[in-house]
Amino acid sequence: MNIQFYSKNINLNDNLKNFIEKKLEALKKFEKHFLTLHLDLSKNTHHRKGENYRAEINLNLKGNKLLRAEEITNDLMSAIDLVKDKIKAQLIRLKEINITKRRK
Repeated sequence: MNIQFYSKNINLNDNLKNFIEKKLEALKKFEKHFLTLHLDLSKNTHHRKGENYRAEINLNLKGNKLLRAEEITNDLMSAIDLVKDKIKAQLIRLKEINITKRRK
């Protein structure tokens, strides 16, 4: 799976990339439905407390459609995990809608 990474105020080392790729393996079964997967990670350095880490996934689907999910938490790993769950739910919902349309 081809993942395009973007990060702001976060060091994207090999360990973090491997963690992300492992987490996003759950989306691999939907890979035939999307063209590109963009992952944006950032840390808000303005605020010292609270939810500082942001993860966003943008999926460009075939047929000029876009799915987007964003999560902001106080832990980078949980932000990645939660945003993966959100985008997976959107893909499942879209797949179910397409199946329903074909049956009619």
